Amino acid sequence: TTLLSVLKKRHNVMLILTLGLSFGSYFALQSILGKKFLEDFCQLDPKSAGLLMTVSMTVAAINGFVVASISRACNNRRKPVMLFCGWGCFTGILTIFSAVLFNIRTPWMAASGIILLSFAGNVAPISASLYKETNDVNKFGTVLSVSNFFAYIITAALGSAAGKLMDLFPYQEINGINVYGRNSYLLVFAVFITAGIISGLASLFLRESFGKNIQVR
Repeated sequence: TTLLSVLKKRHNVMLILTLGLSFGSYFALQSILGKKFLEDFCQLDPKSAGLLMTVSMTVAAINGFVVASISRACNNRRKPVMLFCGWGCFTGILTIFSAVLFNIRTPWMAASGIILLSFAGNVAPISASLYKETNDVNKFGTVLSVSNFFAYIITAALGSAAGKLMDLFPYQEINGINVYGRNSYLLVFAVFITAGIISGLASLFLRESFGKNIQVR
C-alpha cells in the first residue's frame, strides 16, 4: 500500500522523527505543561506566565515565514533548517532541564529554552518541501498526513506522560492548586530530552535537496 511504501523509505522515517519529536515537544510544552511549569518552578504569576507562552506561540507562527526566507536566501538549502529543528529542540529542552537541575528559578533561563524550542518546533514550510522533493507526487499527501499524525501523537504522549510522572513525587496544595516541585520537573524534562536527542540524531541522516527532486532510500 501507499502507506507502507512511504514508511519503508528510511529518509521519510528520519524526517518524520525529526519534525514530529521537535514539534511534539514544543506543542506539549506550549499547550499542556509550559504555563504550569513557569508558575510552579519559576514562581511567575499566571498573567506573566501566560504572556510568555503567548510570545512563544507567536514566535513559532512567525518562524514558518522566517525559515522559508532563510532557505531561499541559502540556495534553497533544506538540511540546515532541519538540523536546527532537531538540535534546536534538544538545546531548548536542555536549557530548561539545566535550569531545573541547578535550581535556577529566575525566569530568564527557562524562558530562553522555551523561545528556542518554539523557533525549532515550527519549520513546516521546509519539511513539507523536503517531503515533496523526496517522494513521488502520488505519495506526498500520504507522507505529509503520517508526519502530522505522528507529531500530534507525540504531543499527546508527552503531555500524558508528564501528568503521570509529576504525580510520582509529592506536591503542595496552595489555595486549592497543586504546586509541583523540582523533582517532578526534573523527571519530566529528562523524558523531553530523550525526545530531543532522537530528533537531533534523526536530522543527521537527512539529505540536502537544494529545492530539487532527488532520489532517496
